[in-house]
Amino acid sequence: MINISRTWWYYFTIVILLGVLVFVALAIFWLATEESPDRGGLYIEAEIGAPRAINPLFSHFNDVDKDLVELIFSGLTRLAKNGQVQPALSDRWSVSSDGLDYTFHINEKAKWQDGQGVISEDVLYTIGVIQSKGFPGSPELAAFWKDIQVEKVDNETVRFKLPRPFSPFLSYTSLGLLPSHLLKDKSVEALAQDKYNAFPVGAGRFVLDTAKPDYVTLKANPSSIDQRPNLDQVKILFFSSEDAAVAAVKSNKADGIMLSPDAASESVNVLSREEDLLEHKAIRTNYTALFLNSKSQFFQDVRVRKAMMLAIDRESLVNNVLKGYGRLSDSPIVPNTWANDDVGNERIVRPDHNKASALLEEAGWKMGVNGVRSRDGTVFQFSLLTNDNPVRAALAADISKQLQPLGIRAIPSADAAPSLLRNAVIPRRFDALLYGLDMGYDPDNFAVWHSSQDKEDGLNISSFSEPQIDTLLDQARATSDQQKRKDLYKKFQELFIDKAPSIVLYYPTYTFWVNSKIRGVETGVLFELSSRFSNIEDWYIKTKRIRKGSE
Repeated sequence: MINISRTWWYYFTIVILLGVLVFVALAIFWLATEESPDRGGLYIEAEIGAPRAINPLFSHFNDVDKDLVELIFSGLTRLAKNGQVQPALSDRWSVSSDGLDYTFHINEKAKWQDGQGVISEDVLYTIGVIQSKGFPGSPELAAFWKDIQVEKVDNETVRFKLPRPFSPFLSYTSLGLLPSHLLKDKSVEALAQDKYNAFPVGAGRFVLDTAKPDYVTLKANPSSIDQRPNLDQVKILFFSSEDAAVAAVKSNKADGIMLSPDAASESVNVLSREEDLLEHKAIRTNYTALFLNSKSQFFQDVRVRKAMMLAIDRESLVNNVLKGYGRLSDSPIVPNTWANDDVGNERIVRPDHNKASALLEEAGWKMGVNGVRSRDGTVFQFSLLTNDNPVRAALAADISKQLQPLGIRAIPSADAAPSLLRNAVIPRRFDALLYGLDMGYDPDNFAVWHSSQDKEDGLNISSFSEPQIDTLLDQARATSDQQKRKDLYKKFQELFIDKAPSIVLYYPTYTFWVNSKIRGVETGVLFELSSRFSNIEDWYIKTKRIRKGSE
């Protein structure tokens, strides 16, 4: 007779042992592996606006176009999140000893999204379009490339010849290239109106798949010279208003949205209440500063300019007026970039009214019984000009209030941006000006702080002149050695604080709201708003487990 209890116990023991073995195997697998990004998934972003010309030569006036160009196109180089120049379609380059010739070798694996290889003719064609007489794109882009010669060395090598040494040149070669094999027979005028601008072929990380009036979809480019994106698709939804775009994110119709510091507070409040959204902050390269006219009777003396610097509480401005959406800085070189000599906010010049008052006294500005300083019969009173942007107007009012205890009367005056530029900025008819400048892709400050640029078509709007700074800026743009440039800019920043030609206040902070299911998002400096996509190939939704230590 069969012993049922013994048989049951036997099979039960076998099941337990098998379960233990499976558990041990799973534990070993888990300990020996790690989670890693896997391919697949769709990212959807809500954008305000719509595309007009998805072409790197015509996209400068429209942020939506710039975003799509960033995803679809590629240049010889690309910018890392700290502004360092990295290889893209070109895998290597060299600079001649005199700094005039830049030779690029195109990666032999670089291909257009239709399978054709990227060749030297594509570079020649792209620059040729910009240099054409009827070029309808950005005047600044045309002006930059006007005197630069480009020649074919061989099928995969091109050489640029510059009229004078210009170390920032490498950052300009991040400009997206156009495929000559598709466009070479079109005139510049025809290209500007061509259907290519609505459905382009590039050599970037994503391929345009669908284009509709209210959205576009892109798919990962399997032949991209960059790492193939983990995401299979990106979809961009177009909205006519911020409210509508924010509503799409709130209702889970979109995974992400970029907001400027000027975004409505209600938009921020709506997004911040969504538990599945993460806020990624990043600074733009356009700083706001209090420009002090060095030819003004008030600001010729460096002691007065330093007193102004010590009088203003920049942290209060950022916290109270900007609601925290600004990065404190005292440098005209963008924070978090390779050339900025910063170690965080601890190096910011802090307000000190006692020192400021002592400097003003030393400079001959004595406090009057009415609480306003004067010197030789001149009252320390001037107009603080700015544009009619509500944030700038509020900043000017706050600065004026901060200066009052020191006996300085700054009277805020706002004007429309075009008339402010025409009547005050260009002719240098101001004492103090609250204004913004965009430093672009490279730390070169020649155009703003070199004395040669104190002219109507120059950007030295403070009319500042300092031979030592001139020398540093000349040397920095003449050498292609990045470490030498960094050392020179370190000295420049030290002199900038010491001479106080103007007072840099802050760099604006943008917020990129992204659903937490989208992982791997890293925001660096926003050289353009499209820079938020600089590492989009690393974004992922799906994961897999791989052996630890393996690629």
